Amino acid sequence: MIVIILTAVLAFFISLSIVKSVQIINTVADKMVAGELSATVANRAEFEKVTTSKDEMGEIGLAFYAVANSFKTVIDDIVQVSQGLAKGKLRIMPKATYQGDFIQIKNALETTLSNQSQVIEDITQVSQGLAKGNLRVMPTAGYSGDFIQIKEALETTFSYLGEVIRDIDSG
Repeated sequence: MIVIILTAVLAFFISLSIVKSVQIINTVADKMVAGELSATVANRAEFEKVTTSKDEMGEIGLAFYAVANSFKTVIDDIVQVSQGLAKGKLRIMPKATYQGDFIQIKNALETTLSNQSQVIEDITQVSQGLAKGNLRVMPTAGYSGDFIQIKEALETTFSYLGEVIRDIDSG
């Protein structure tokens, strides 16, 4: 009878430990889903309650913390790039190390930033040429998407200005 009682008490404490670990991981998962990654990663004490055990639950806790930390790193980098763009810094690039499927995000950011920078540099060059009276300067960057409208507007402007100047010269 004592063995049965001790086994039941031991089973109760083991299951309680597992349930607490699962509850902590579930709480962290809920925070991640809600977008609270900073609080999740900063609250390492919660993870340490799970990861101190060297069993499967500890490994799950460590893996979950690594996932949260990886997501936070990528999100912080995207925020850094977005804030830089909002401040007019077109040469800003992602700095974090992206892995796995996140590499697609980094590649898209780098391509976008490079394309925007080329278009802005092209517009600057054309505008400076126009300011100097050079109507032969034309857009040369590889415009795509909505930027094509900018290129067409620049080319139309130069065409009309050329006509105006020819009219003035002939008149």
